[in-house]
Amino acid sequence: MTTRLTRTTNPEITAEPAARPAARTMIRRLVMAGCTASEAANLAALAVGLRPVASSWSVREMERLRFLRYLVASGRLPA
Repeated sequence: MTTRLTRTTNPEITAEPAARPAARTMIRRLVMAGCTASEAANLAALAVGLRPVASSWSVREMERLRFLRYLVASGRLPA
């Protein structure tokens, strides 16, 4: 896993893991590789830490949950 240096509001520089590709990008790549849309959505969800579901995840749902996880991890939203 690669890391990148970023400047926050704090003048110190912190190292954080490089961002994962967006769910839409993962799904598109998986479909181009031969997966069905439902399979690709569930695999992308699994890659971002969500359990696969029978009806498959939408890109909007995955990105929303990733955003909420980020807010909780950064302390901007209480858990």
